[in-house]
Amino acid sequence: MVYLTWNQLKDAIQNNKWQLFSRTKFVRTRYAHFKTWVLQNYPSVKDYILEKKLCHAKTEPMALLVNDFPYNLATEIDHAVIWCTSNDIDPSTPPPTLEAYQAFAATHFDPRFFETLLYVNPVEARTVPDLPHCHVFSRATPAARLLYDWL
Repeated sequence: MVYLTWNQLKDAIQNNKWQLFSRTKFVRTRYAHFKTWVLQNYPSVKDYILEKKLCHAKTEPMALLVNDFPYNLATEIDHAVIWCTSNDIDPSTPPPTLEAYQAFAATHFDPRFFETLLYVNPVEARTVPDLPHCHVFSRATPAARLLYDWL
C-alpha cells in the first residue's frame, strides 16, 4: 500500500492526477458499510451529511470537518473536507470556486503553523457528487513542529 507523501500529494494536485488518491481496503470497507446503512436510513448520502454532519452549520455557507474516510496519506498529513452548505438552501447556486474554498480554509489554518493543499475532485471521482465539497490536506509547518518538540 502506497501512502502519498506531501510532495507526491502536491504533484498529484498540481497535475490533476486524481487517480493517485486512494483509500486503504479497511477504509473502503468501512465506507461501504457506512453507505449501506445510510441508504437504508436516509434518501441519500447527501441528505445524511446535511442532516447529521452539517446540522450545526446551516447558517454558514461552508463547514470544515475531518474526513471520516481519508485517502492513503503519510502520517503527518491530515485530511479534512470543506462542505458547501448553501447549495442545499438554493440549488441554483453554483458551487464555490477553488478561491472561495481557499479563503475559507485560510480562516481555519494559520499559515504560520500549517501548510495546506486544497483539491476539488472531478465529478466522476466524488463519493458524494451532489454536495459540493473540497478536500483539505494539512500538515504542521517546520516552525510549528519545532515549537511542538520544544514544548
